[in-house]
Amino acid sequence: MAYAEKIESFGDTNWYLVDRKPYRCPSCNSRNIGKAILGYPSEEDFMDESLYIIGCIPDPTPTQCKFGCNDCDSKFWKDTARMRTHVKEMQKWREQKWSSLTNILRWIKKLFLLKNYLVSGLVEEYRIKTNIFALSPNSAVKVFQQKYPEAKDVYVIQNLFKRKS
Repeated sequence: MAYAEKIESFGDTNWYLVDRKPYRCPSCNSRNIGKAILGYPSEEDFMDESLYIIGCIPDPTPTQCKFGCNDCDSKFWKDTARMRTHVKEMQKWREQKWSSLTNILRWIKKLFLLKNYLVSGLVEEYRIKTNIFALSPNSAVKVFQQKYPEAKDVYVIQNLFKRKS
């Protein structure tokens, strides 16, 4: 019995590792599976239903796929140690890419949540007022205190009389 193990590291594509040509496609249950050929096909090859045409651009894998479904475009690779190593490397790369992407999205979200606060404080008997971008009034006061450690009587000035547009 042939097996088809789905390769998850390539996203939403239907790519599988197989030990031999599958009898049916695991994605669409079609029997229209052909041997894969790479390159520009001749007219005879283009009309041949027993062939799966990859095209001129090779896949980003160490070996090319061996078979393909002509109905749903699923691809099948021979299950080898080299291909399994490549799949594991792609899974690691994808996890790193997504973790860095989620961190970037978190920072963007924080940037859009930042508000402008007018913070005032006494520094050596002088009243200093400065605008600080922060998530909350408390964090704006903390930033002010970090900037001026000797500050006393630090508070956020509300814009009560500012006209709303």
